[in-house]
Parts: sequence; structure tokens; C-alpha cells
Amino acid sequence: MSGIRSAVRLWQERRKVRESFAEFAERMVFSKLPKRAPARHHGVVCRWIQELADDQEGGVLIILMPPGGGKSMIAARALPAWAMGREPGSRVVCVTNAMPLAESHGRAIRDIVQTKNYEHSMDAKLSPQQAAAGSFSLTNGSEFFAVGSYGAQLGRRSEWLIIDDPISGIEEASSETMMTKLHAAWESNLKTRLLPGSRTVIIQQRLSENDLAGYIMRNPVEGGIKVRVLRLPMECDDPANDPMGREMGEPLWPEFWTPAMMAEAKSNEYKWATLYQQLPPTAVNAWASAENILPTPIPRDACVAGSDAWKIYIGCDVASSVNRGDATVFAVIGFERRTGAMHILDLWRKQCDPDTGTNGLLELIRHWKPNLVLIDDDAGSKGFVSHLKTKAAYERVPLGNVELMPIRGQNKEARAGALRAKIAVRLLHVDRSQPWAPVVLRELLMFPNAMGSAVDDVVDALALIARKTSAMVIQRRPDETAKSVDPRGSFYGATLDDLHEDRALSAGHSFGRGAFGR
Repeated sequence: MSGIRSAVRLWQERRKVRESFAEFAERMVFSKLPKRAPARHHGVVCRWIQELADDQEGGVLIILMPPGGGKSMIAARALPAWAMGREPGSRVVCVTNAMPLAESHGRAIRDIVQTKNYEHSMDAKLSPQQAAAGSFSLTNGSEFFAVGSYGAQLGRRSEWLIIDDPISGIEEASSETMMTKLHAAWESNLKTRLLPGSRTVIIQQRLSENDLAGYIMRNPVEGGIKVRVLRLPMECDDPANDPMGREMGEPLWPEFWTPAMMAEAKSNEYKWATLYQQLPPTAVNAWASAENILPTPIPRDACVAGSDAWKIYIGCDVASSVNRGDATVFAVIGFERRTGAMHILDLWRKQCDPDTGTNGLLELIRHWKPNLVLIDDDAGSKGFVSHLKTKAAYERVPLGNVELMPIRGQNKEARAGALRAKIAVRLLHVDRSQPWAPVVLRELLMFPNAMGSAVDDVVDALALIARKTSAMVIQRRPDETAKSVDPRGSFYGATLDDLHEDRALSAGHSFGRGAFGR
């Protein structure tokens, strides 16, 4: 009987390893690491890969993670070995930016399939007839083949396509010619060789908004094939959609990345955004530059209600959904009357019902005592304002001035033109030490290219205040009245239409700081 129980237990263990990618990765890869730090995100990656593998229709999984996070170890090394053993006769193609990297992955996969543990668990081993690092097969008929990003895959159809770091670096990512070449390789050389029900895994950082991940997200695969995107930034900047359920600012792997390593990663804002936070640089540079969003700490005098030097505004973007879709955002802004600068003093952001949003706004009004509350003039907002006034009267909260701003039939980007102009001349200040700073920066730097829900609500709220304040006359001090104004024109020389439609920038208006007496 003991022999039977032992055989059953062994069969169950083998079945578990064959069916569970997380179990396979733990036994064949993670347990072999000399100094392994616990990594919760590894389990998340394994779960997403498992869902892709179990989907009979196949699809595309895009994994966006910082360097050193273990994505290649899991998806480019453990996954091919598991797929080849789990699915006898399967063909796996691994594509990288250069052949040496693809062959390096091949050697690592080959090392896994040569172990006795793999042979016993998967009932397969390396075939002696074909055992090169870039091209080998197993005794169960499965095959592995490695190519470079632009290498030939003609004649090699596959059930699994693994694309790891298709771009060699920032220089290549910045080349329109190289990106066009990569897109062509995907369309004509890689995608056309996939078999029905095949699975593609793309592993990369967002070095360009026009990179392979961005291209596929904008141009879905024909036939309704599902595209999954797993984005795991170094620090959580979107708790509502974080795959790990992290809080705002919570790091990805604190057991591995030390505070010194985190500080080094953040020392270069461009690299931090692209390599670590997965914010593509062309999206950053196309609409707003991180360098132009000043990291000024919140001024203490801006927090004093009734100050002559400041006006306090609250911009509101109200969502009608409950716990899904867009978020309701209330942005508290200190408007510096002398310079025209906008300082974000506070931010309330939540996917919630209108009543919860009303309570949140009333709390902000109690605390900040704003000069003006601004809301878009649409059907939903009118109902929200009516409810707000009723509740304010019931709770005896002095509401002050509430103004509905006309939309005038413009799209989001046009309505945000005044905000973009403010950023262009460094008149938007975001205190990086505040808990809401990451989500503000993410939305500003990704706009208008971000995909999904709750990706531009902060922009909408800030844009209301930028539109309202864009044509205000600068309140100069008496000793500044004789100072000359930049003859080339200024931010305030542009009309609201110019700013909304962004004509000012294209027409060559100079938004020089000299116009503000600074």
C-alpha cells in the first residue's frame, strides 16, 4: 500500500508542476537562486501567464516592469521550458533585440530541460540530435528557436512567441526608422507565423510611445485576439488599477531594492519615468515635459485663506460611475496672483458614487475656504451641483461661489490647452513629497495617450482652473509697474481660444518668464 501511495503522490506532484506555471517556476527556477528575496510580484506575473496559457483562444500578454524585476527569468526562460514540457510537440520562438541575448535565453532554457527534476516532472528531456543554444528540441517533439528582432522566422510557425526587450536602448527607441522597421517585422514576419490559438508574451520597458507594446495597444491583432497588459511600475501610481493591490507610492520589491537603489533610480527623472514607472517618453514630451512641472514644496502662505497674494480654487471632475470607470477628482489650487502660477495644494481622487463625492468636496471646502469652485457645465455636473448646494445648506457649510464652465463642444485635449501652456512656461508646481504627486505626474505625462479608465481625470480638473485663470491680468507690485514687458508677447497675450486650441504654441507665441516679472 505504501508503494501505491508513493506512486499516487508522485503522480500528483508531476501533474501539479505540469499544470501550474507558478509551481514549475518555483521548483525549477526560484528554488535554485542562491540569494532569493521574497517577491510578491513574481506570483502576479506567473498568474497572468497562467491565464494566457489556459485561454484556448490564445492572445497577447504585454509585461511592463522595471529592469532587474525578474521578468526575463520568468517569461523568457522558465515559461518556454514549461510550455515545451506541458504541450508536447509545441514550438517556441524567442525574439530579442540581438541574437546573443536570444541564445543566452536558449542556454538557460536548455539547462532547465537537462535536469533530472525536469525529466521526471515533464516526461521529456533534451534531444541529442538537436541541442544548440539557438535551436534545440525535446524528446516529446517540442522545439525552441531563437532569433533577433529583425531576424528571419520565415517557415517557422509557433504556438508560443516570446519577445524580450525588442529595443536595444533609448537611442534606438528614439529612431523613427528603427521603430518602423520593428513594426514591419511584427506585422510581416512574426505575427504572420503564429498558429491559431497561439500565445505571444512581450517583455519590455516603455522606452518609446511608438515601441512595440505601444504599437500593438494602438493596433489590436486581427480577429479580436485579446491583448492583456500587465503594468508593474517601481512605485504604485494608480492604486485603483494596480495588479498587486498596492497603496499609492508603495514599492514593487522593497526586499530587494534598497533605499539607496531607489534614490539612484529617481536621480534621473527621464529614466525614472521610462525604465522604472513605464511611462513612455514620447508621450511625456509630446504634451508636457516633466522638467517643466516644478517640484516646489507647497508654499505656506498659499494655505492662508483670505491672502491678498493668493486665490484658492477647486477644480472638479465628477464621474457618475460607482467603483469603476472614471474617478471623481477635486484639485485644490493656490493661484499666485503676481505670477499666474498654479500650486497644487491638495487632491481628492476616488472612484465613487456622487454622494461620496459630495461629502469629499464639502470637506475640502470646509478646510480650504476657496474663492471659487469650478465644474464643467454638462448634464451630470448640474445634478451634482444641485445636490451639493442642498447638502451644504443642510450641513451649514458656506459654499461660496460655484461656477459651471462651458465645454463649448471641445474635446479633452483642446480644453486642456490652457493647462499645457501653463506647464510650457513652468507655471505648474507639484510638490513631489505629497502622497497624490505620483498620480498627478502620471496623468500629466501620459495625457492624451493613456489608455483605459481613470487616466485623465486629474488633467480635466486642473484644466478647468487653467482655463479660468489664463486671461487674468497680473497683479503687479507698485515697484514693478515700470518694468518692461517682453516685446515678443506673453502667456497672457494669447486669447482663451489660442490656449484652448493650442494655437499659441504652434503660432510661435513666446511664453517667456520675463513677462511675469520673475
